[in-house]
Amino acid sequence: MQPQRTGRVPPCDRTGLRRLRILAATSVIIALLLSGILPSPAVAQTGDGQKKPSGEQPARVTCNEAAPVFQLLCVAYRVISNNHVDRVDNADLARAAAQRVREEELEARTEGTPPACAPPAPEFEEVCLEIDAVEDTMTAVEMAIRGMIQTLDDNSYFLTAAQYQRFRDSVENRGSSGLGVAFALVDEDFDPCLEVSTTCRPVVSEVYNGSPASEAGLMAGDVLVELGDVFPADLGCEAVADLDRFPSGTSVAVTVRRGGETISKTVEAARLAIPTARGHVVDDELGLLRLDSFASSAEADTREVLGWLTSFGISGLVFDLRGNRGGYVDSAVGVAGLFLPDLATIVQMVSREKVETVSARGKELHPDPVLLPMVVVTDKRSASASELVTGALQDNGRVTVVGERTYGKNTGQSSYRLQVNGRAVAFLHITTIRWLTPDSRSAKGGFEPDITMELPSCLAPSEVAKRAISAIRPRVAELAITSTPQHEAGYVEGDTVAVTVSFTSPVRVVLNGGRPQLRLRVGSSDRIAVYESGSGTARLVFEYVVAESESDEDGISIGADSIIPGRASIGLPAGLEAILTHEAVDPDLRQQVADSQQDTVLHAVPPFVDTDDSMHRTSIDLIAIAGITRGCGAPGDREFCPDAPVTRAQMATLLTRTLDLPAADRDYFTDDDATTHQDNINRLAAAGISQGCGRRDNDQYCPSEPVSRAQMATFLARVLERIAAVTVLSGARPS
Repeated sequence: MQPQRTGRVPPCDRTGLRRLRILAATSVIIALLLSGILPSPAVAQTGDGQKKPSGEQPARVTCNEAAPVFQLLCVAYRVISNNHVDRVDNADLARAAAQRVREEELEARTEGTPPACAPPAPEFEEVCLEIDAVEDTMTAVEMAIRGMIQTLDDNSYFLTAAQYQRFRDSVENRGSSGLGVAFALVDEDFDPCLEVSTTCRPVVSEVYNGSPASEAGLMAGDVLVELGDVFPADLGCEAVADLDRFPSGTSVAVTVRRGGETISKTVEAARLAIPTARGHVVDDELGLLRLDSFASSAEADTREVLGWLTSFGISGLVFDLRGNRGGYVDSAVGVAGLFLPDLATIVQMVSREKVETVSARGKELHPDPVLLPMVVVTDKRSASASELVTGALQDNGRVTVVGERTYGKNTGQSSYRLQVNGRAVAFLHITTIRWLTPDSRSAKGGFEPDITMELPSCLAPSEVAKRAISAIRPRVAELAITSTPQHEAGYVEGDTVAVTVSFTSPVRVVLNGGRPQLRLRVGSSDRIAVYESGSGTARLVFEYVVAESESDEDGISIGADSIIPGRASIGLPAGLEAILTHEAVDPDLRQQVADSQQDTVLHAVPPFVDTDDSMHRTSIDLIAIAGITRGCGAPGDREFCPDAPVTRAQMATLLTRTLDLPAADRDYFTDDDATTHQDNINRLAAAGISQGCGRRDNDQYCPSEPVSRAQMATFLARVLERIAAVTVLSGARPS
């Protein structure tokens, strides 16, 4: 990642980043006026192989006094020692510099006086000796500089002027030549495929504006038949990206098939200016933003494409960073800020002296892309600035990342120009920062996507958008009947069956004059449950009222993919609709519909109005259906009082009903005559489950006292003993 030498700093960070920006913004320009090199004495070869000048020791001067060629060495040393993200050791630099000069095996100096060497630090005397000993002083100095660079890190380089120009062309997304088209692979039905064959063909997926292909009338969707002298065959997915590679000025014969028509053209290849940011609208609702590099224009280009995409009212955005190897820090910060609220942290930049926090700056884009549901797509070539943006959006909870693990580059470099006679002869590309995400994560080793997804480079943009956006579409996680019949035989006419559909994330229901529906199976008949509640939550409730003469002894079932949105929509607040597919729900014997024509005695249990929020609601309903409880005695037995403590008298009744205990032959206690639970208390005592509350020779039961958990344990232990005894007496085999 290249810190940009010119550009804007977020207003909130302008002061804090000033030193770093001065570092990144200033090219080191050395005006070296090469004059004649003075002759030097001959060099003799010593017995140990070390080259040494014969005669007197060659002169040494300071860097300020040195000839221009040695000023090059001095300035390179200062750039490295002052600016590299880590402190460097002079001895290590000098050792590596001398070694690199020796390894080059330059022609030895045999006569003449070498120019006076200027060691940039005392440790560089050995370097000067190696340079003195060769004829080509300029090449030796270059090798010494290369040697110093090699000691730093894998991302610091010595670049020639030509290499630096190719690097800049790559960052700025220029330098290639061809027709100006991109290709994808599709089969005869225009579905994606991965290898060229008779049924899998390259198709034009993009035509760049202003390119030769655009001027020749080539269009997205054209099926490629021939390209130049090539009839594409047996190409793998990755090779398709390199089909449009022709030197500028080459005449290329192109044949495509468009519908039932075959079209042949001759197109002259040219140097291409491929837009850094490009957009596609897919299925009238999805936006695909493709960014090839973080060039100097990346923020402005991205802003322009975003404005175009949002003008279509898109409901979701896919930000494609596959193959984006990075670019400038300022561009990465600016692009990330387009998707984040003001002052949200984007990156922490760690230089040798300090840590600088960079935050999002103001933007003027409407509708605001901060509100769009969003996916970032990465692959193993997404590096540096791409990782910075991905990490910033991920840590801010802004996106879901899909695709592959990223490249893993957590450093930024600054370029310094070495100039001779006004001409740049070399560039030092030095690592000056390491960076961390807002949550202090390092990109070293790469960022793992939230969802691993294969998105090959030969997929059409529309296919990339549809596959990637599926990662954030809410989808059905579970579908279950959540009501409970209030009668022993099942639901009867007029009862409500409730089905709860759980999604992977909260969804909003927009009715649009209709209501979503859900198909049920009651017996052999289809029935419709209608959406009732749950918008803005992860659970939607559908309800169905049992009609007359319906019955289903095997239980209600639900077929696969049974949700029918109709005129309504179910999805994210921004409009991205949910995926409504789900598996079938098998019949549940607990969810029966009773046959109202049978002479079945239905024991009605009044529904409790105070148990909806209780985590024990299902258990409460079950013991009500079993006739164990009739509520807490509130008017009409409509309340269960789930948080009220249970008295010893109430516990006697509950246990008596559970075990269906026989009547007692006497009255066991003296303090229960005034309670309605007296009969059940005596039944409990006769069964040996209760022995009273331990007062006055156990003639008291203490009916109004609450039951402690310890007392409950004793009650239940005696109940279990009684159940075990009945099992043995009944002749049942132990399991």
